[in-house]
Amino acid sequence: MENKNKFQGFFSSLSIRAKILLSSLSVLFLVMAALITLTLNGNRKLVLQVSNSEIVNFAHLSAEAMGFGLQTLNFEYIRNIINRMKQEPRLSSLLILDNDSRVIAGLNETRLKGVSVEGLLNSDKPSLRGDKICWAHLIKGYDPATLREQVLGTVVVEFSLDSVNDKILHQQIQFVMIACSVLVAGIIISFLLARQISSPVAQLARVSSQVAHTGDYRLRAEKKTGGELGLLIDQYNEMLARIQKQDDDMRRLNESLELRVQERTRDLEAAKEEAESGNRAKNDFLSRMSHEIRTPLNAILGFGQLLKIKGWEVSREHREKNEKFVDHILNASNHLKVLIDEILDLSQVESGRFSIQQEKVELAGILGDIKSVLLPIAQSHKTQINCDLASARDMPVYADPRRVKQVLFNLVSNAIKYNHPGGEVDVWAEKKDAGRVMLKVRDTGPGIPADKAELVFEPFERLDWELCMVEGIGIGLSISKKLVEAMGGEIGLQSTQGKGSVFYFTLPLYRQSVFDGTVDTSFSGQDAAGNASRFSLLYVEDNPDNRELVKDIIESVGGYELICAETAEEGIEKARANGPDLIILDIQLPGMSGLEAVQVLRSDERTRDIPVIALSAFAEQQDIERALQAGFRDYLTKPVGIHQFLNVLKKYQPDRFPGPHAREA
Repeated sequence: MENKNKFQGFFSSLSIRAKILLSSLSVLFLVMAALITLTLNGNRKLVLQVSNSEIVNFAHLSAEAMGFGLQTLNFEYIRNIINRMKQEPRLSSLLILDNDSRVIAGLNETRLKGVSVEGLLNSDKPSLRGDKICWAHLIKGYDPATLREQVLGTVVVEFSLDSVNDKILHQQIQFVMIACSVLVAGIIISFLLARQISSPVAQLARVSSQVAHTGDYRLRAEKKTGGELGLLIDQYNEMLARIQKQDDDMRRLNESLELRVQERTRDLEAAKEEAESGNRAKNDFLSRMSHEIRTPLNAILGFGQLLKIKGWEVSREHREKNEKFVDHILNASNHLKVLIDEILDLSQVESGRFSIQQEKVELAGILGDIKSVLLPIAQSHKTQINCDLASARDMPVYADPRRVKQVLFNLVSNAIKYNHPGGEVDVWAEKKDAGRVMLKVRDTGPGIPADKAELVFEPFERLDWELCMVEGIGIGLSISKKLVEAMGGEIGLQSTQGKGSVFYFTLPLYRQSVFDGTVDTSFSGQDAAGNASRFSLLYVEDNPDNRELVKDIIESVGGYELICAETAEEGIEKARANGPDLIILDIQLPGMSGLEAVQVLRSDERTRDIPVIALSAFAEQQDIERALQAGFRDYLTKPVGIHQFLNVLKKYQPDRFPGPHAREA
């Protein structure tokens, strides 16, 4: 009580200016202290809320990015994702756990010891651990078997709050500086305008209280006077404006993060749809492949079993029936070979590993060959095929003859297969402007709808023709399109539904005169038998059926000495001991491979001049090039035709290619 009386006596003894100054400074100090405290606390809470939101979003995005790596156990992919996550400066620690809480990967894992992952997953907000916050998120993926979402593991993320504390400290310094300025301004204004101080200060106190209680930083103090008090109000309003700007920036940042999450979600949905589409295409392809392979295999196995059960009977009637069985087996085998060649062609075309050897090509000869080959098929389909050879004369093109035949064969065979019984197929050539020739194939089939015309050139696309039981897997036109474009041409179609279709492709017209040589490929076993010495052949093959086949071919021709070996090592020894005129060597052998064996033969003086031919089931261009670079003279692909095999023997007879390996009479 005595101290209170002393203070009252002291205060009453002061002048009015001093009283106003003391009162104003006291009130202003209290107001600024309350405002700064509330503002800093509010800012700290707001910054922590933003940090919580950011770590939650970061953990969510991290879990989505880790899903593919955990589902495929691709740890290299997971490490790459972690390295990219290190770019986040606030990231302090990181843990990637599987469903059994085992650590798969992480960053500064020891800092997260003792963290309850289950508690984080059950919590509705990140956990504050000293100057760090921690959050966990489940890693999910899709089970490819059930196409349902499944939990793959957990990602635990820890953010450092150092940047948040630095920001708050910076704000504290700013607020202290502003408070000091306000106090100084208050002292000056108190001395000059005692009466004008109380009202603005009271107003300032009221606005500060409203901001503190409502958190509405859009509120402003009304400026009714100038001078230092007006400056104080301006500074106060500027402070609120800065706080409002920071609040708006944080709100926009949250909206931006939400947009990024939405974009990421859309990207993932698009990737999911693309993967599902690819999976459907794969399933369709496997289904068609199964049908196309099983159909000829049924004929091969069935007629083969009939031959085995009945035996090779010698009567004319049974011999004709057996020959018919063999024809069915050969036709089915050829169908399988064409199917495999088409798949290989598609693989080479899609990867760009196919070669085009362009030269002068006479179209009339190709049209004649196509007609002679496909005429039996057309007759079996009761379809008439008309090839206008006259239209193709004197119009040579610059193209690869083998590829032109392949494209034309595909178009004409399709026109026959998809035609009506009693229909017609017309093939002719036309000369176009700009030095181009157009080949056309017209059928009288059901035609193709206009909205599906472009789809026929897509791989595995057969529209609805699978319902018509027409053979094929839908890759012929896709291959043809790539081949025509590689030869500098274009391919397309014109179709009227119910009236038929016209498929066409263009090729560049040949403009230069070049020499067209011909090679005599006729062969007879007497050519070799008539030589002064028997032509010796070493065949290295581990498959007994293939050895027996070559043995039967050689015996049926006559005039040859056949030496067989099962391994590359045995073949090398027999080559050194017997010095054959020709070696046919398989690539894939037990132990030493054919590629290694040919290098051994080339390094030995006794065998280096003997021509070595590769006979292998590897049919891609890169396999052929690798074999030729290793030292093979020629390359035959299984299954090989008998005439093709015998033509190779004729090519390497000693009378045409004499050398030190030829035997003397």
